[in-house]
Amino acid sequence: MSRQFALSALALALALVLGAGAARATAPGPAFNQPIVFAGPGWVTLTLEDSRGGFDHILELAAAPGAIGSAPLLALTDLAGGPPSVSVRGFAPAAQGASVSLGNVDAGQEFIFRLSNIGSARLGTPGGLDSQVFTGRSSILNPQPTQYYSLVEWIGPTQVRVQMEDVFPENPALGPTSLGAPDLQFLLTLSPISEPRSWALLLAGLVAVGALARRRLG
Repeated sequence: MSRQFALSALALALALVLGAGAARATAPGPAFNQPIVFAGPGWVTLTLEDSRGGFDHILELAAAPGAIGSAPLLALTDLAGGPPSVSVRGFAPAAQGASVSLGNVDAGQEFIFRLSNIGSARLGTPGGLDSQVFTGRSSILNPQPTQYYSLVEWIGPTQVRVQMEDVFPENPALGPTSLGAPDLQFLLTLSPISEPRSWALLLAGLVAVGALARRRLG
């Protein structure tokens, strides 16, 4: 009986370690202008799935309106509808499928993305800033908060798809079915890193197994 208890304790500790970074606090299903928050810590990678529209764009991690930074995450253009422009404010547009590492994040840390729409060289207005579209709790910073949106859809505990657009659907209650093609679509993937508390639980389980083994030998 004691052996079964020890094995159960070890299994529980392992499950807590492996699941520590997987849980998330957000509700399932797609939702407009919702915060992007992983419940556990880990390494996050962004993968570009689609970029389209009549304007070029710059994607950044930014929590306030302002000038485009010197090192944006991605320069984007209408990759699906035609050849990319030579550059977007001096940065070569990323191809579909390109990945960018966002580094380590803490549990509960919100990702605030800003998509800046700028004039397209194909439209004859290169480099002109048109608008800035924010995600999550910072969506109120949009020039027209009731018209711009981000759509957040959790695929699993460690993966979320984000779509960003500067024209809000006519009927938000219809959800994704009311959307046209977004300006930008990307995937965020978390590689969980177990929290110290979870490792402590695992260590406690191992100690319990060791103690029971010594008692059996004694």
